[in-house]
Amino acid sequence: MKSKIPNPKTNPALKLADAQCQKAVQLLNKQKYHEAFEILDAILKRQPEHRLAKRSKPVALFHMGQQHEAAKLFHQLHEQDHEDLVILKHCGIAYTAIGAFDLAIRFLSRYVKSNPNDFDAWTSLSAAAGKSQKYVESMMYATKALSLEPTNPVAYNNLGATLLGVNKLEEGEQAFETALVLDKNNVDALSNLATLAQQRGDDEAAVVLFNNLLANLDPNTTFAKEVLYRSSFSHLSTGRLREGWRRYDYGFLPTDLASRTPKRHFQLPQWRGEPLDDKRLLIWAEQGLGDELWLFGLMNEALEHCQNVVMECEPRLVSLMSRSFPKVKVRATNLNPMMAKGSQDFDVHIPVGSLLGLFRNNIEDLQKFKPYLQVDADLVSDFSERLSPFKGKKLLGLCWRSGMLSANRNTHYLSIDELTPLLGLEDCVFVNLQYGDCEEELRRVEQQLGISIVRWDDVDLKNDQESVAAIISCLDAVVSAGTAVAQMAIAVGQKTILFGLKDWVYLGQTNYPWANDVRSFPPDFGKPLTSIVPKIVDEIKFI
Repeated sequence: MKSKIPNPKTNPALKLADAQCQKAVQLLNKQKYHEAFEILDAILKRQPEHRLAKRSKPVALFHMGQQHEAAKLFHQLHEQDHEDLVILKHCGIAYTAIGAFDLAIRFLSRYVKSNPNDFDAWTSLSAAAGKSQKYVESMMYATKALSLEPTNPVAYNNLGATLLGVNKLEEGEQAFETALVLDKNNVDALSNLATLAQQRGDDEAAVVLFNNLLANLDPNTTFAKEVLYRSSFSHLSTGRLREGWRRYDYGFLPTDLASRTPKRHFQLPQWRGEPLDDKRLLIWAEQGLGDELWLFGLMNEALEHCQNVVMECEPRLVSLMSRSFPKVKVRATNLNPMMAKGSQDFDVHIPVGSLLGLFRNNIEDLQKFKPYLQVDADLVSDFSERLSPFKGKKLLGLCWRSGMLSANRNTHYLSIDELTPLLGLEDCVFVNLQYGDCEEELRRVEQQLGISIVRWDDVDLKNDQESVAAIISCLDAVVSAGTAVAQMAIAVGQKTILFGLKDWVYLGQTNYPWANDVRSFPPDFGKPLTSIVPKIVDEIKFI
């Protein structure tokens, strides 16, 4: 026996729900999302399977800023009907908004196969690919969108953002300016032009452009707060530290890879520097390993304000941090959502990067840094013995690139082949600190120069940070790009020779300002990074 489908003509409750749902849809079209949501939510409490209300509620939630909940509901609808193309598109857009870019690309790619002329879908696909730094794919999707609507400013802005990602600044600028010719008030293009100025190193111009844009935005919107975060780097680069850190605190709102991570949400308040009395403070790690090593250098200053501190850090650093901060409860980062409920061992919390806004508001404050990592004495003894055959030579650690590579990041690194003038110095022995797969590079240079670069098969340079710290402690200096290795060297108090392009962390200073025993070598403006190699050679000669 077949179940009967309710007929609105004979079912007054369904007829009323249909009428109310149509009103809610009209409100959605008028961008009155909260009013629409109230109606849709009420309908679904009475009629949980009302099809149009179920499909419309996540649309309202999405535009109310509740993208995670919207994505969850859209995915539930997708599970009920895998062939529903409208829901496929909504899933893709929602996943882009919450930073689940791989999922977004998967859903939108399926959608455009059936709807190849949907401009919005192609622009969303390009944005998802670009934000996940898949620039080849992003360029392809942006070009397709532009072919569909060659006079749409959104298409040019999307193309420009992709060009910016691969460091094609002039082409990106042309795309943004075209978008503004088509729509002089396009806020995305205006924001991207400010970012472009920032990327060019013209931070004063970027500050002006960002502030002009912000003056015309509602400060309560998520977009305005994201612009504040993106503008923080130019403020910091020009020495406007207090304002820069204030804006930097909005960095968890964006979803792209340039944002602050992880996105943790606590019901307990964030510490803003107020007296804590007997309250318990959680200081939690963010960003990558190098950022943690850099930022936990502020821990001793935090301990002056609170004696009851819990630190969460990378699992690879737990033993090092425990030894270095014996009065602190140190544990591995816990991303369990239940941690946010507050029934834990802390009363207030702060992401470690936000300590900068409390303790580093003037350049003079940077002089407060002191090396803080206490290295395992037994490991130091072990590696000292291993390195004893090279006594009388300068022992130099070497790391030439990060484990994360991209078009922009690669501009900060030199290849090991470009560093051969260093490696060939007769009074030096180099110890490999480069983590990841680099054996082929090492062997090639060794054969070319007739040298041996010291390394040990039983040391995992990526995961065994205790050994990395001990090795660095046994050296005369470390030569490194801006990587976790450089930050480890600084944290243990080792002389560090730092190379790479100058960026916002220089805070407008000539030399890297965060520690005294660092000599930094950025190239002069317009010069290639290889131009600094002779300067590094000269620096090594004076060690």
